[in-house]
Amino acid sequence: MAGGAGHTASLGATRDTRRYEEREAVRAGHRAVRGTGPVQVREIRRISAYETTDPQVITAEHVVVGALLA
Repeated sequence: MAGGAGHTASLGATRDTRRYEEREAVRAGHRAVRGTGPVQVREIRRISAYETTDPQVITAEHVVVGALLA
């Protein structure tokens, strides 16, 4: 993630959408919700990135591999 970049995501079981600025904030957001929901994430893979009409915005698709905990 380049300097000045941000990441908007719904992390965790609450599906609360937040904007994270800078790489460390994104990592901290993921660490904060890890283990708090019914899913154990094992791997996240980026599969595609798409340009948008805004030259400073991309859309990225990810595959999340995990297990649903009972």
